[in-house]
Formats: sequence, C-alpha cells, structure tokens
Amino acid sequence: MRRSTLAILLGLTLLLAAVGAWLVADKLAQTRADLSGQLMLPGLKARLNDVSEIDVAGAEGRFTLKRVGANHWVMAEKGDYPADFGKVQRLLLALADLRAIEPKTARPDRFHFIDVEDIGPGTRGLQLTVKGPDGTAFGDMIFGKPSSVMGAAKVPRFFVRPAGQNQSWEAEADVRLERDAAQWLERDLVVIAPDRFRAASVTIDGAAARVSRARPGDAFTLDGLDAGSEQVKPARVNALSVAASYLALEDVQPADKAPAGTPLGHVVFETFDGITLTLDLVSIEGQGWARIDAAFDATIAGEGRLLAPVSDAGGKPVVRPAEEARAEAGAIAARTKGWLYRLDGTRVIDLTPKRGDLSEARPAAAPAPETPVEAAPVPPAQ
Repeated sequence: MRRSTLAILLGLTLLLAAVGAWLVADKLAQTRADLSGQLMLPGLKARLNDVSEIDVAGAEGRFTLKRVGANHWVMAEKGDYPADFGKVQRLLLALADLRAIEPKTARPDRFHFIDVEDIGPGTRGLQLTVKGPDGTAFGDMIFGKPSSVMGAAKVPRFFVRPAGQNQSWEAEADVRLERDAAQWLERDLVVIAPDRFRAASVTIDGAAARVSRARPGDAFTLDGLDAGSEQVKPARVNALSVAASYLALEDVQPADKAPAGTPLGHVVFETFDGITLTLDLVSIEGQGWARIDAAFDATIAGEGRLLAPVSDAGGKPVVRPAEEARAEAGAIAARTKGWLYRLDGTRVIDLTPKRGDLSEARPAAAPAPETPVEAAPVPPAQ
C-alpha cells in the first residue's frame, strides 16, 4: 500500500473516532445521569405531608392551592374557598410517582413542538410547582403535550421538562391536569333526591308562580291553574321541580366583594321533610350567579310526617326524620354562607321561568261532528 493512501486512511480513522467521541460526549451531556425508569421528583414522596402549597400556571393565568389543615386545602384566588381534597391528594401522589421514560430534546428552540417551553402568552403547557412551608420548591415541572404512546402499565405519558433545565423528557404518571381553577374546588353545593321536593316558587319582578304536589310520586302542577282555559307545560314544570336537586358551582366569589348585578329571580324550594332552599339569582356580565341559603321549617316537616311512608330508589324514606333534615339544612347553610356562585347557564334558565313559561292555553275542543240528515225514502215505482 502506498504511504499516501495509508496516511489518508489513518486520518479518516482518527476523524471518525473524534466524531464518535463527540457524539458519545454529547449524548452523555444530554442525558446527564440517565433518569430513564427513575422518579423525576425522588424526594417528594417522603415529604408529601410537608407540602403546603401548589402553584398552577398556564397561559390563561395562575392560581394557588394552599394547605390550611391536615386534610383541608383552599384556593387563594377564590377568597380561600375550599378545594377538593381528594383531587389535590391524587395530584400529589401522581407527581411523587412521575417516572422518566426517555430523554427528549434539550434544545430550547424546539421546546414548543412538545409544549414544554417556559409558560407565557400563547403557550399550551402547564407548570406545577410544589412548595414546602418556607417556600422551598419540592418540585417544579412543566407538563406539555400528552404522548401518543402508552406503556404496558397503561399509565398516561406526557412530555415534561423540569423548570430551569434544558433537558426535556417523556414521562409517565397517572395525573389529570386541570387548567380551569374552578375544577379544583369543592363544586357540589346541593344534592337532594328529586322525590323529596314538594314545591318550588319563583318570583320575578314581583310576579310569583308556584308548582307543587301533594304526595311524593305525584306530578307537579301549577298553583292557580285555570283548568278550563289553561294547561301546564310538563317539560318546563318538571325542569323547575328538579332544578335544585343537584347544584354545582361553575365559579365562586365572596358575596361581600361581588358587584350587585341585575336581579333574575327569587326562588324557594320545599322538601316534604321541611328543608327550605332559597336562591337569589342575579346576572353579572351576562352570567347567572346565585346566593344560596337553607333552613328547616318544622311546620312543613310536620305535614310531611302525616303522609303515607314512601321510599326512594335507594330504599331510604322520602320524608327524612326531622333531626336529619334539620342537620342537612344546617350543613347547606354553613357551606354556602357568604358566597356567590356562578351556575350553569341551562340550570339558571330552569330556575327562573315566568308563569307564562309554565302554562299555555288549552286547545279549544273540537266541534262535535254534525249528524248526517237521512234522505227521505223513495217510494217504489207503481
């Protein structure tokens, strides 16, 4: 072999070796200590009881969940309204179990492809920061797009990036990311079986309408209905009668800090066992909001106890014992006192019908058919 050819081959070998060494070094720098299969927040599980705050930030804004007791969390931006403890607990456990699968891009100019860039206007990621009592971050992670791949354990996968670091990862955790602050709150306000309601009255602009029934299982009818010229609209009457059986908030604010709004209606529901549920509804910027209160009426409860016993679908008596109904009313009143709640738009419509929405003119009776006149018999031909 000629000396020049040997020199060229030797040079190419050294060049390839250098490129290979650079690639290996780059891969090591990219992955650092390879986290694949390891927890991304390894110290969190042992410190779950020390977590005092969770900050959630997205392009829409940020909100903070604060611990105020062993099993009690509130949301600062909603006047310290109670948060859903179970949902917060599940989030913390999922973050503690967040496990790296494999490294992804470490180039900031490519973060936007998997939505792990720093949070700002127009971004689609969600940043979760878990803090201790002194403000120390136990974990700070940006969650981007969900991965199209699901592992053998059927655990959801996401693209994530520890805040402040360049290395992004595909990771898995059974976490449900909620961007809407209201979804982290205790949303249930009132849960009463429809069979228990005996009446609902609505007052709008001074005009009142009331639907009622005498016994559980009967159909509701409109009080004061002129049976000769009117008939109820069953769909609207039924919608009103069950409108308060389940009330859940869409948003909430302290009542003493809320604007006055435009009155929509005053609604009072009665159960056979004596609970009276009152809603004062107003419109604020085109949305329906309600102040909710509850009380116990011993007179109504006494009337309910005179009825024949009836059980609901779950086997419980429709007319609850007086002390149980009194306690239920007290719990609702304590939960809702001092708050103004935004309700679902359809529910607001169901709660605020005018009297004319509950009845319609009875169709005129069809005229009786005329009796045909029999033709005179034709005499036989002679």
